[in-house]
Amino acid sequence: MVTLPFDGLVGKDKGLFNKALDVMDPIDAAYAALPGEEGSQERKDAMDALIKSRVDALKSSGALEDTRQMEQNPLANVPKWKIALSTLAVCRPFEDASDLALTFILSNSLTVAFAFYVLGINGVFRPLLTWFVETDFAGSNVGSLLKL
Repeated sequence: MVTLPFDGLVGKDKGLFNKALDVMDPIDAAYAALPGEEGSQERKDAMDALIKSRVDALKSSGALEDTRQMEQNPLANVPKWKIALSTLAVCRPFEDASDLALTFILSNSLTVAFAFYVLGINGVFRPLLTWFVETDFAGSNVGSLLKL
């Protein structure tokens, strides 16, 4: 029998063998290894020393220099038309120039056809709507026809 929603084989609280999962978090492990009581000055000093040692290790490995370069916009000095052309080259929405021309012709011809359709519908129904709005159904001729 499976309870819904099904959490999978591992589940949220229990593992494969009905034991609670113990996930090792390196940050929690480093925090638990610090000396001193929670909130004490000794623990705060140890935490500051741990942070400074991690920052020094990152500085010596050169990882901080890489992050500063990643924070900058890599496309800041590239013209927008080059970005657009490279995007089209990667996306390749059209295989060749004939596909592009065919799509252009079809989209424009459908736009013109739709415009003629709308103008035609407007030309046919405008007199009917004008007559309907201007008609007074309480008049004698139309009123007598409606009573029949």
